Amino acid sequence: MANVMQDLILDVNSDPELKQRFLADPAAVMKERGVAVPDGIDLLAVEDTETVRHIVLPYPAPGTVASLEEIEQRASKKLI
Repeated sequence: MANVMQDLILDVNSDPELKQRFLADPAAVMKERGVAVPDGIDLLAVEDTETVRHIVLPYPAPGTVASLEEIEQRASKKLI
């Protein structure tokens, strides 16, 4: 799947129409590329700018405080 996502990112950066579709509905574009998006998972695509960078915090298990190792494991876990 990593190659599919890498190819998608490259295509998004070279195709303005695809980029707009991906920003509007990333799940639909990913499904078109054969990437399974589980039901109940919402995806949000955002674009960094020259002056804005996005930081993604991993989702913690409800009611828990995670160790650094658990956070790293969750952050590297395939969500889709």
